[in-house]
Amino acid sequence: MDTQIEQISYFIEKKVSAIVIVAIDAKKLTGVITEAKAAGIPVIAYDRMLTNSGADLYVSFDNEMVGELMAESLSEKNNVKKVLMLSGPLEDPNVTQVNDGFTKVCKEKNLKVTDTFYAPNWTPETAADYLRENPEKLDEADAIMCGNDNIATRVVRVLSERKKAGSIQVTGQDADLEACQRIVQGTQLMTVYKPVEKEAKAAAEAAIAIINGKE
Repeated sequence: MDTQIEQISYFIEKKVSAIVIVAIDAKKLTGVITEAKAAGIPVIAYDRMLTNSGADLYVSFDNEMVGELMAESLSEKNNVKKVLMLSGPLEDPNVTQVNDGFTKVCKEKNLKVTDTFYAPNWTPETAADYLRENPEKLDEADAIMCGNDNIATRVVRVLSERKKAGSIQVTGQDADLEACQRIVQGTQLMTVYKPVEKEAKAAAEAAIAIINGKE
């Protein structure tokens, strides 16, 4: 986190034309982003929202829809009634958006969320450790909502150890190759593909437009 603040401070010192930021911890960047704005440098939040910072633009996917797609896929399985959520860290604003979309559809479809775990720094091992330390959570769940495919990878390994892979539905996002292979194998129900190239292109075009004084 300190490294990212130092990098942004360096950009301010060099008087760059614009700064595009993928925030590690959005709340901790508020001060340095305020400095950038005071220096007249436009700031674009890339992929993750910069809360309470006065950023000029936010470029991302519809994260709430990601959560909605996960829950809708689970609702289509007749044997899914109870869902365990293994999410990313709350420091990432995207997590709240995904979870909002997921829980909204769960309520609409009468799916019960039995518990929620937030993996620190998106570390998938912590989610796996949570399951190993709380095996009763698996007995209570028909499905596991994983915040991304990295978490899903570790979760499916734990399920395999307990001979539950394929019987407990697993969702993810990012369309990692391993996740796509698990979908074919039947150990992961779905993933959400997000074409990063389109997001990057949109951010680059927006940065150039802002630098040139366009809307």
